[in-house]
Amino acid sequence: MGSIGEVIKQLRKQRGYTQGQVETFSKGKIKRSYLSNLEAGNITMPSQDKLRALAEVLNTTVREILTRAGVIESPDPDLEAEIAAFIQANPDLGDILLKAMRILPPEDMREVLEYARYRVERYEEEKGCPGGRRCVFPLRSESQC
Repeated sequence: MGSIGEVIKQLRKQRGYTQGQVETFSKGKIKRSYLSNLEAGNITMPSQDKLRALAEVLNTTVREILTRAGVIESPDPDLEAEIAAFIQANPDLGDILLKAMRILPPEDMREVLEYARYRVERYEEEKGCPGGRRCVFPLRSESQC
């Protein structure tokens, strides 16, 4: 466990990349000077966009970076599956859920998902699944929509 910058540096070196190569591979999204400051600890929490770009270049996930840095707890596979299903069905809400996953403990994330499930179920009961879309949560069969 270390800072985000330390984790990024470790992943970069494991892949044999220089800071300049990361800039090139990210198509300029991550400048060499930015990466240097991040790895040195001068930047403690990069933006979601920067984390995504770094994760892509380093062939990992934002969640893995944040978990290894100790920013978030190790993932709960059941919770991860529920979140993935929700984000897939509601891509516009993905960013807010990613932020919530980064800052909320797992028990709070469960509450967020339970509330989302409750609201979706109320909507489906009142109006039915919109436009014939699949149900948001895998716990309900598509035939129930």
